[in-house]
Amino acid sequence: MSQPTPAQVIALRESIQSREGLGITAAQDYCAAMLYTSRRAWQQWERGERKMHPAFWELARIKAGQI
Repeated sequence: MSQPTPAQVIALRESIQSREGLGITAAQDYCAAMLYTSRRAWQQWERGERKMHPAFWELARIKAGQI
């Protein structure tokens, strides 16, 4: 498994945002909470300022019901 691209991280958040009927900030908070991290870290992954570890990516996808 490889690190996700920023586009993949955004797509995961958008799918959760749509499914849960959340705004962008609430969806980022939701996604960050799934991984026990901060909204800031999630935002950095979305912007490509920070690389998400493949284990976090796999966990996020499992918890989002994509795996």
